[in-house]
Amino acid sequence: MMGVNAIVFDLDGTLVEFRMDYTSLRKEAIETIESTYGIPSHVISTEISVFGMLEKVSRHLDSANGSHAIVADLRRQLSSMASKYEIDAAKTTKLIPDAENVLREMRSNGFKMGLFTTGAKDAMNHVLQRFDLAKYFDVCVARDDAPKVKPDPSHLNLVLSLLKTPPSQALVVGDTTLDVECAKAAGVRSVGVLTGVHKSDQLRAAGATYILNTLRDLPQLVRMINAEPVQAKLE
Repeated sequence: MMGVNAIVFDLDGTLVEFRMDYTSLRKEAIETIESTYGIPSHVISTEISVFGMLEKVSRHLDSANGSHAIVADLRRQLSSMASKYEIDAAKTTKLIPDAENVLREMRSNGFKMGLFTTGAKDAMNHVLQRFDLAKYFDVCVARDDAPKVKPDPSHLNLVLSLLKTPPSQALVVGDTTLDVECAKAAGVRSVGVLTGVHKSDQLRAAGATYILNTLRDLPQLVRMINAEPVQAKLE
């Protein structure tokens, strides 16, 4: 196992508190999909993200005439809709304890630093400016910048490409199964932190390489990985 020289962080739930009103967003998205596009309600699930809904609609339409235009239009509508909720959440969110201390330590130790989020660029930038976090990152890739968002590996692959880092030398840090699944699909080791919506067993089932209770333990974990060619998983 190779050492780590680049760390890619998720944003919501990992570095800042998870404050999105997803219930209202999903309800509004479903109403739009049903009323505007006539997509049957059984196609859509309230348990998935709005962009998960988009993928379901895309698969449902498959190669029907005009489906690409419909999906593209729906993507624009859902992205705009989500952005409103994300900006509201960004205005009230708080930093996860020790988040800035960990970022500062990783940065001062010479690691390449990346950020990837399914949130809109405006919301991401609002958070970065509000807490003065942009200085810690070499690359920040929001939903607007990626061809597809996590768990699709293209989201993470774009970050790694910009960081000029191979998957074997990177580490993804996130709080959701989407982060872990994305990392696994891209061939990157992942750290599931228990500061967000998903629990240890969910992150482990998704393929997390390591599980940490808090972000505070990340520097020690990275030191252990880089000190040993083969490192046992932390529980």
